[in-house]
Amino acid sequence: VELERGPPGVHAGMVVHPTRREVYIAVPGANKIIVVDADSGAFARTAREEYPIFSNRLPSFEYSIWECSDQRVFTEDIKMPTGMALSNNGEKLFVAERETGKILVFEIASGAVLYSIETQFKTIGGLAMSPVSDTLFFVDDETNTLNKIHRSSQCSFPVPSRVNPNFDLFLKQAEEEVGQELLPHRNYNCKVDPIIPDAAFFDQVHADSGYADANEDVQSVLAGMDDTAILLANRTDCGFDSDLNFDALLLGGYFCHVCLPEKESTCDAGGTCSNVAWLGYTCDNEFFISTDDEFTIELFLANGTIIDPSTILLKRDVTYRFTVLDNLALCTFEEDGIKENSLCAAMGPLLISIDDTVSSELAIYVQGREDVTLVLRVEEKKEENEEKKKEGKLKSGTAIIIASIGALVAALATVIILMKKRKHLLVKRETTEEAS
Repeated sequence: VELERGPPGVHAGMVVHPTRREVYIAVPGANKIIVVDADSGAFARTAREEYPIFSNRLPSFEYSIWECSDQRVFTEDIKMPTGMALSNNGEKLFVAERETGKILVFEIASGAVLYSIETQFKTIGGLAMSPVSDTLFFVDDETNTLNKIHRSSQCSFPVPSRVNPNFDLFLKQAEEEVGQELLPHRNYNCKVDPIIPDAAFFDQVHADSGYADANEDVQSVLAGMDDTAILLANRTDCGFDSDLNFDALLLGGYFCHVCLPEKESTCDAGGTCSNVAWLGYTCDNEFFISTDDEFTIELFLANGTIIDPSTILLKRDVTYRFTVLDNLALCTFEEDGIKENSLCAAMGPLLISIDDTVSSELAIYVQGREDVTLVLRVEEKKEENEEKKKEGKLKSGTAIIIASIGALVAALATVIILMKKRKHLLVKRETTEEAS
């Protein structure tokens, strides 16, 4: 099945018909919709040699090439199809036409366009049909919105079907004559190209060393964790032509890596993630909070390390996540702020954005127990920092001027002293000559 990618970031929808067992695929790069019979095709060969990026060498890992699948063009000349959705009765296919902002409605049985819906949006993405209300939902990239279309009343003149009522009858008669099922879209001349796989692409695993093995190295949570995966930590060759095995990167326990997509979205705004091999990742803007029996607030990292609050300096333009582990409500307010405007959370995240409205300290307290407080320092505002830099430069400049003036005065004094000494020597010399 050959597909053509659309422009970067353009959604390409796909839906599976529940009864016809057909997969409808949007091809935005070719302005068409294709249909593939999900139960068609035949095994041709393993894909391990032609596409060597795979995650498991065990023979039980299915990674194969199938050929001769039944496929056809459902419709074409659509101006960049993107999202798709099926009606709940399976009789209609809704297709978003990105370039026009329309949603086209096709009849599944005939492939004919029944009608279209004008949306006024310019960048429609995914579509979805509510299973209970026949409401059609769609998203738009440009406006970053989720929208819905619902029927307000019954149609007075429903669109009739475009299916020829005699087609099924004629097809059935033809099948009776030839004595077998006829599939109009099947290529009966297609032959698979089988190749005997190279055993080198497989690890032969038997009962005493495979999934049935009682060895903890096989069955434990650390199964299959190769120590050499640590070498992937410093790989930065993330290009499409790189020989980096991205599948191995994930299987090597990397959830935060420069070569993984959307790394900047892993943590809350302004945070930076750090990988924890085989376990996940941590964010430098995420902390956990709990209280002990004496209502003392404790702050610790994701790995359980308790940290001293005085060592933390919250940065501006960063959103911090404080996950409250207790059922008690913990709240936060600025040290010189108003408690009525505080944020609270219990058994969940407390998200705080440190912007220029936050003062130099942030306090976290137990709701109802304002005397139990945890105070965190906040870095200086940019304006204050700039002013201090200017003051520092001014003081430095003043010190330089004063030092320069002092040096000049000292130099002048030295010159005057030397001139006086010279004059004294000249007078003494003249006196000596007269005496001679």
